[in-house]
Order: sequence, then structure tokens, then C-alpha cells
Amino acid sequence: EDCSITDTFRGIYVLGAGRYAFKNIKVTRSVFSGVMFIASDAVVVATIEDSSFEQNGTFGVDLNGSNTTLTVRNSLATYNPTGFGASGSSKMFVENSVATNNTYGITSESGAAVSVSHSTITHNGTGFRNYSSSFRSFGNNSFANNSTNTIGTILSVSQQ
Repeated sequence: EDCSITDTFRGIYVLGAGRYAFKNIKVTRSVFSGVMFIASDAVVVATIEDSSFEQNGTFGVDLNGSNTTLTVRNSLATYNPTGFGASGSSKMFVENSVATNNTYGITSESGAAVSVSHSTITHNGTGFRNYSSSFRSFGNNSFANNSTNTIGTILSVSQQ
């Protein structure tokens, strides 16, 4: 909580089971991801709130593996190749966040499940990208000035 990490090889690297909470962190110019979660057989439940991930080498936030669930709230991913990304059988929820000036704003790949609500997706090469996964948008997201807003199937879900 309340930390800044700049110019590192890896920003925050989480490997293994547990519950994790990150609040008010800033990771800038990591060679790889700002935050990376990797868990193959371990159960990981994590939250990221009020944080920013800027100019990292691969992802702002990277969720990879099975049995991993991440909720991102009120956070910013900017100037990364991918802002927020999930793969494997992981689950990512992005709420009230901003993905801007990335190659891909938010991605879901290789069996992951991503849900996005009340978020702003702007000035990216592609806003939402789904590749062989599940991607749900709650229809209350804002898109502007992306080269392409969506690639792949994005399921629009009404709020309840």
C-alpha cells in the first residue's frame, strides 16, 4: 500500500497462493509488467485499487494462470503494450478504471474471463481484445479515439 516502483526489471511479481490487496501503488517503467500474477495450481484472490501502471514493457497488469481472480478498481493503465490483460483460466474484473494510450487497452486470452464496467477506454490501438476467451462488457464503458474499439467477440451484458 502507498508505494511507488520505478525503473525495475519486474514491478510486482506474485507467484503462489494467497489473498493479496494492493492500494495506491504506482509502477512505472518496469522492463516487464507493472504487476504480474502467475499461479498454475494455487488459488489467488487479489484486488488492486486506486493505482497506476505506466510505461511498462509488457502489461500494466497481467493475470495469468488457473484459479486466479483479480478485481481492479479506480486504476489507470497507460503507455503499456497491454493495459490490463488476463490469460489461462483466470478471472479479471475491471471497474471504474482507465486504459489509455496502450497498444491494447484490455485483453482476454486463452480461456480467461474478463468483465469490464464503468471504465474509460481511449487512445489505444485496440480498446477491447478477446482471443479464445470470455469477455463481458456491461455497456456502460466509454470508448474514444481508439484505432479499433474491439477485436473478437465482446458480450454486452445489461446491468442488474
